[in-house]
Amino acid sequence: NSKSGGNKKFEGINYSSRITVTDRGETIQVLDVFDSEKHQLDYHITNGMPGIAKTARGIWSLKPSPNNQTMVVIEFEMESKNVLGYLLSPMIKLKLGKSSEEIAEELKYYMENGTAHPRNIETNKNK
Repeated sequence: NSKSGGNKKFEGINYSSRITVTDRGETIQVLDVFDSEKHQLDYHITNGMPGIAKTARGIWSLKPSPNNQTMVVIEFEMESKNVLGYLLSPMIKLKLGKSSEEIAEELKYYMENGTAHPRNIETNKNK
């Protein structure tokens, strides 16, 4: 479940933050960059980071690929607070990789079908 908020900061979009509620709790992402011409956005997380994270941010972009297709690039950066964060970083990377794959799959479905991925429709029905 996700909703937009915050004041307009960028051309082409009328909000500056997103609140996402999952089974792991609420996360707030604040946009730092939004460029509709370059198809890129950058954000940092202000609430809902893993407890071992000092900072966390994401960079999403669309890149052309062969055969008139488009590739979504989703990058996450996290600075850990301590040694425990460093030790757990491989597990966190694995979970972020899985989340990125789901996001890309849902975006692809939406772009091809014009509707939310069935997984999101079902999730939102149950709330």
